Amino acid sequence: MKNKIISLLGGVAIMVTSLTALYAPQAGAHGERSQEPFLRMRTVHWYDTNFSTNRVAVNSEMTMTGKFLLAEAWPEVIMKPDVAFLHVAEPGPAVAKVESWLNGVPAAKSFKLELGKTYEYKIIVRGRKPGEAHIHPMLNVQSAGGLVGPGQWTLIEGNYEDFTYPVTTLTGETIDLNTYGFANVVKWHIIWAIPALFWLLWWIRRPVFIPRFLMVQNGEEDALITGTDKKVAIAMFIGTMVLVTMSSNSAKEAYPIQIPLQSAIIPVEALPVTPQNSAVKAKILKANYRIPGRSMTMTLDVTNGSATPIKLAEFNSANVRFTNSLIPTLAKTDSAELWAKGGLHVQGEPTIYPGETARLEIEASDALWETERLSSLIGDPDSAFGGVLYFHGADGKTYMEEISGPIIPTFQ
Repeated sequence: MKNKIISLLGGVAIMVTSLTALYAPQAGAHGERSQEPFLRMRTVHWYDTNFSTNRVAVNSEMTMTGKFLLAEAWPEVIMKPDVAFLHVAEPGPAVAKVESWLNGVPAAKSFKLELGKTYEYKIIVRGRKPGEAHIHPMLNVQSAGGLVGPGQWTLIEGNYEDFTYPVTTLTGETIDLNTYGFANVVKWHIIWAIPALFWLLWWIRRPVFIPRFLMVQNGEEDALITGTDKKVAIAMFIGTMVLVTMSSNSAKEAYPIQIPLQSAIIPVEALPVTPQNSAVKAKILKANYRIPGRSMTMTLDVTNGSATPIKLAEFNSANVRFTNSLIPTLAKTDSAELWAKGGLHVQGEPTIYPGETARLEIEASDALWETERLSSLIGDPDSAFGGVLYFHGADGKTYMEEISGPIIPTFQ
């Protein structure tokens, strides 16, 4: 009876697994929410993100522009951005990257970037696969992975069969990167699959597991490999060497001009420091995250080194914008799903005059703390946060200041 129950449960498990495998819905967006909060809050601060359009046809282009600040509070547990690459985060091959620029320098290679510095980027992509896709700018950092910026839902219209990606090589030949070399790849996969399949069948044509295990147990392991097996192995080795040599010569004959993959790292100068990102200084005195209220409170001293009165307009962390409804906000350029309108509250709404240091009590509250899974920062080993404060000046300019520090959770 017990064995029958076990068999029945096993059958049910197999059936459920099979049905689950058959149900494979398309992913709606990326997994940036699965990244730990310290990665999103204390590495790259993206701002002024702009998408030229939210609808693009197959073979048409869309441009992403913006800036990012590399946090000075970069976590010690991940590598510094000494090797970084500017790319695009997307759900599969929805778009193809055409070109990218970092501070006006072509970003076809990796860069060495500096902490605490600001960089301006431009990425051009081409519509490839029809459908609705969530597309982000992304900075890949060696040993840290992809650090994703604000995304936008983009509708790609047209037919996938119409997609082409023509480029002109250094030798003057025009090729389509979408199909170039595909037939050659298929051919060599088939060629190498033939000896691989033969080698596999050669060994599994005989009993594989239990009989051979028993022979080893009985001390008859020398009989497992026969003289014919050794001859076949030698023939396979020689054949493999011949095939490798022939394929190498064939490639050299077909492509006489060869350039190795480029692996140089290009240094790029950061944007110059401006009064807008150096005049205001902030010092965190304490920070708490109130779990029941899904809100973060901060006490900080702000010194206004500019020549104009300022008020706090926005707190930005992990691409989430908490804006002050009583202050003129920054231009709305990022995805609305990451914008907590009116989520920033400043006690007393104080104006900080030139040369003055004021103590601010602020609260950033919104359900985005939970939906973006930022509340899990209380489980990080160092329980620290990071972000950028934006101040609105009476002169119409926006002043920014990076902040970071420890945070303590409260449960009531």
